[in-house]
Amino acid sequence: MKIDEILKEHNTKKVIIETTEARIEQYKWCIAHPEEWYKDFLPESKELGMPGAPSGSKRIDPVSGFISDKELNEEILKEWIRKEEGKIFFTRLEVNQLELALKVLNTKELFIVENKYINDKISWNEIEISFKEQLTVDALRKKSKKALEKLKTVLKQFYNEYGYKIE
Repeated sequence: MKIDEILKEHNTKKVIIETTEARIEQYKWCIAHPEEWYKDFLPESKELGMPGAPSGSKRIDPVSGFISDKELNEEILKEWIRKEEGKIFFTRLEVNQLELALKVLNTKELFIVENKYINDKISWNEIEISFKEQLTVDALRKKSKKALEKLKTVLKQFYNEYGYKIE
């Protein structure tokens, strides 16, 4: 994995985590408030393909039907929560590691990395203007390279642990 690609994907990964966490929170809300939604969104607790009661007949005990549906729906939601948490485990870990690694950079390096790779992805000339032309484009590129090397050093162990080689 290339460090500049990791940086460029950082905000996208943060959004993926946030949207997944929002879904998880919604699922948890649904578990806490089943009476508000359960009939509308999840299947009843009868197996697919199984015949229902003859038309015109009623359930013998509607309360046990509600409880049965509620329990099944709660299990489905818990499974969805486990799947969603599993999907973002590594991504969340990666985002947290990168945010901690960025703390190793000095102010100028952080500004360059954030603007060139993470946030705006602006040109070298625009970054030069941001520095009020105190640094040339070549000097900015050298600072950027130095900053990327620092990040590689900090993140190398993390990525190696998970079988990725950082370049």
